[in-house]
Formats: sequence, structure tokens, C-alpha cells
Amino acid sequence: EPGRGRILMPELLLNDENLVQVDEEKKISRIRFNTPEGPKYLAYGEPGWQDYPDRKTQTPFWVSNDSGTLLPVDIQASTNKQFWITVKVPEEAKPGQYQGKINLISDGSTLKELNLILSVLPFKLSAPYYQTSVWVHEGANSIEKRYRNMVKNQIEHGITVLMSHLNLRDVDEFTLWEKTLKIRQEIRVPTEILLLAEHPLIYRELAGASHKGLTRIDITEEKKKRFIEGYQKYRELANSYGYKEIWFYMADERDGKELEAWLPVYELVRQIGAKSMTANHIGRTFEIAGGKHDVFVCENGVTKKEADRWHAAGEKIWATWTPSGGVEDFEVNRRNHGLLVWKAGYDGVTEYLYGKENGWVEAASTTTGAAGDGIYNMVYLTTDGIIDTIQWEGFREAVDDVRYITTLEKLVAQAKKSGKKQKEVTAAEKYLKSIDAKYGNLDEIRNNVIEHILKLR
Repeated sequence: EPGRGRILMPELLLNDENLVQVDEEKKISRIRFNTPEGPKYLAYGEPGWQDYPDRKTQTPFWVSNDSGTLLPVDIQASTNKQFWITVKVPEEAKPGQYQGKINLISDGSTLKELNLILSVLPFKLSAPYYQTSVWVHEGANSIEKRYRNMVKNQIEHGITVLMSHLNLRDVDEFTLWEKTLKIRQEIRVPTEILLLAEHPLIYRELAGASHKGLTRIDITEEKKKRFIEGYQKYRELANSYGYKEIWFYMADERDGKELEAWLPVYELVRQIGAKSMTANHIGRTFEIAGGKHDVFVCENGVTKKEADRWHAAGEKIWATWTPSGGVEDFEVNRRNHGLLVWKAGYDGVTEYLYGKENGWVEAASTTTGAAGDGIYNMVYLTTDGIIDTIQWEGFREAVDDVRYITTLEKLVAQAKKSGKKQKEVTAAEKYLKSIDAKYGNLDEIRNNVIEHILKLR
């Protein structure tokens, strides 16, 4: 950090604190990797590191799994340690106040007894009005057990549109999607949208092998025929699992002539009844593609003005890079992926990146910038699972904030339709309009929204 040198940032939410050894003097973390010789603590740039990661990518693929339950911890005298507690309320829990205790025990003796009071509210939260997603690096899905755990984790954090599929070697794309949708069905993934991100149907059949550097895409009748036949096959598969829409993500971060080249593809996608989605910067994107594709993923700003002009062109707008994954700040992630997006009128939010193996290179680095995209991790990948972070919990809370807002807005609409509780409706609408999404206290905002919900029930 400029002016401060290297500093240590809390990030991982671990059950086993011994997965990471923190060197307070050198300001580095050593990670416990599963090496051929057994578990070893390694830091990028220290002797021994070169022996274990893949020599071409410098990516360690055998990070030890975290414990499934909280293990004992060591806390040195005159130091502190953070504990994060997530309480999951069963669906069948009755409304009311519940009490419990958290005991801090050392050598069999209770050092401190903390009271835990939980209020279960007398209403169920609506699904968020917007769509939520997170970019996933395909290589992260190379183990089926890990993919299942990733999907469960994303659903638990409010994701409604999954971006990736199971990725195994020597298995054709369609078969992988069949297996993917079966896994998703077992985990009860929402089936509103099937997103095919940078899919071979687009790049193999229409746009060539690369999506960058293209200045012209010629869609011959033969290419069009193959694409439509392939799409119909995926459409039938999607329908069989209850999906309502198919979206294609394509033309990633293209501008000028490169973006213009994609216009015939957007048109064809619309002709077959699917939707197209592109991430780009505010700038010439609207002038080139406004009204010609379906979802603009905005990479450099969350403003109502930007949302209004895309909506006027009949398109949806999502937010991303608000900030990118990897920023170890719970509140910034909660605010910028939730209320800030709602207040600007955006239709969705996604973030780059869920997790890559080389995120561990950055976490264990003795220098900065060692891992490239690894610094964007929302979670960290282990042998067959994931480890949450404070920024990922912030994203989950962001979605929950929007669920509370959505619940209140629906109650307002119902009351206005029925003509009842007009005083409460006026008060709720006035409050919603007054919310300071940029600087307001997020906990206070949520509590106030709850009060209005209770009055309108």
C-alpha cells in the first residue's frame, strides 16, 4: 500500500486457522499445500515454491481443504482474532425471538459467555427484483465434487443466474451441459435464465475461434443453418429442465469496429428467440449497439442516467466492477452490489471474479501483482471446495438488502391496488425515495425497511 508498505488484510473465513500461517514480521502468508511429500507451507517467491506449482502457469492445484467445522484456535496474549457468525434460519421456523449462547472455552473452562438473540420476522422475503451473477473461470470446474460445492455456495449467496458449466476433459460440450443441468436441478438452481457464456455455438459456428480483433463477421447461409440447428438442440435441453430463456454472452469488452462486427450476430440471436449480453464501458457502446442487443453489462459506472438511456432503447442494464472481486471490504461490496444498484434502477449485478486457482499465488505472494487475475477472487478454491471471504459475504448481504427492498415495493404496489393503508403507503414511498444508497447506514436502512414492511402487512 502506498506510503504504508506491505500490510496484512483479513479476508478468508476459515474453520481451520492452520490452513494459513501468517508471518507478522515479513507481512506474508504461507499456505498449506498438498504436495507429493505431504502438507507443506509455501509462499510464492520463497525457496521450495518452484518445486510444486505447475511450472508453466505457476498455479498450485492442490490447496488443502478447509475443515467442515470450526476447529480450536490460538490467540496470543494482547492480540485479537475476528469471528464471523452466519445464522441460517430454517424455512419452517415460527416467527418470534430466539435466544442462545456462544461460549468461549479454553482448556475446559468457560472464559466468556455471549448471549445471542435472534428475531425471526413474520414474513418471507421476496426474491430480489434484479438478476444476480458472478463470473466463473471454467478451469475451476474441473472436479465434479468441487463444481457441486461451488453451485451450492453461489445459491447460498443469492446468485440467480449461474455463468458456468461443469468442465471436464474429453467430454463434448453438449454432454457437459446435460450433466450440468442435472446437477443444478438437484441443487434447485433458479431456472429463469440459462446463460451460455462465450459458447461454441457462437464462436465456432459464427464468429471464429477468437472474439478479439474481429472487424467483420460474415454469416453465410451454411453457418446460419448450423447455428440454428445447434441452438434448437440446446433449446430442447433447456426446456426439459424448465428454463424459460436462453441468453448468450459474447463480444466481451469490444468497441468501435470490433463491436460493430457483432451486430449481425445480435440480430440473428434475436431472430431465433434468444437474448444477447455484452460487457463493455460507457462510451460509444450505446451509439453502436443501443437497442440492438438485450443486456448491457456496464463496467465503469452505476448511474441512473446510464440506466435510463438503455431502458429507453428497450434493453436491460447490469452493473459489474463495482468494485471487482478481491477488494477485502465487506461494506463496500454490500453497498455497491446492492442498494447502489437498486437506486440507479439497474436490472442486474455480476462481478469478476468468483475464483481461480492462481488466487492462492497472490495470497501467498512475497510481492504484489504476482497472480494477475488471482487478485479478483471472491472465494478461494481448494481441492474439492471453496473458502468464503469477507467480500463474498458482503455480496450476499447486498442481495439480501435488495430482497428487503423488493418485499416492501411489492407490498406498496399491492396496497395501492387494493386502496388500503394509504397512509402507510405514502410513508413507505417517501422513505424509499429518501434512501441514501451511497452514504447511508446500511443496517439502519434495513431496519427502517423492515418497519415499513410490518406496517403494510
